Amino acid sequence: MLQDRIAHRYAKSLFELALEKDILEQVKDDLQALDDLFHKSYDLRVLLRSPVITSRKKWAVLNQLLKAKLSDTVFQFLHILTLKGREALLDFVWNEFEKLYNAHKNITVVQVQTAVPLEVVDRQQLIRTLEAQLDTQVDLKEAVDPELIAGLELRIGHKLYDGTIANALRKIKQELVLN
Repeated sequence: MLQDRIAHRYAKSLFELALEKDILEQVKDDLQALDDLFHKSYDLRVLLRSPVITSRKKWAVLNQLLKAKLSDTVFQFLHILTLKGREALLDFVWNEFEKLYNAHKNITVVQVQTAVPLEVVDRQQLIRTLEAQLDTQVDLKEAVDPELIAGLELRIGHKLYDGTIANALRKIKQELVLN
């Protein structure tokens, strides 16, 4: 999609600037904080996505809200995004930046879905096992879906590993229907 390509260009520019200035972690933390703020504030999301509100007014609000909370680099980057009318792409820019960061740091994002929340010990064991198998650092993103009944579902990149009882029952049902 066009917005993904545009966001990638912005994210890549910011990533390279952060590497050059040796502030990669700070920029990542600032972008994460921005992402958290935008996901918590419905009004802010509406403001940024509104085609009716001018970039100038959007920047005035962002300037007041974020000036003291962000590093100069991220603050200026946000200003450029707003001036160019690309503020609605901030989610996409964050996603692209995170991909670049993870590739640079050799981090694999693994999404795990279980019927009940993982215990701390189980979570640590799963991370250790995945890191040994994948030979990378693992960033585990957890979700809970009681309909899975038991077991877990892992998504690594575009691959899905489904070891849930719900999936096993679905397969048994399909076999019974076919026979």
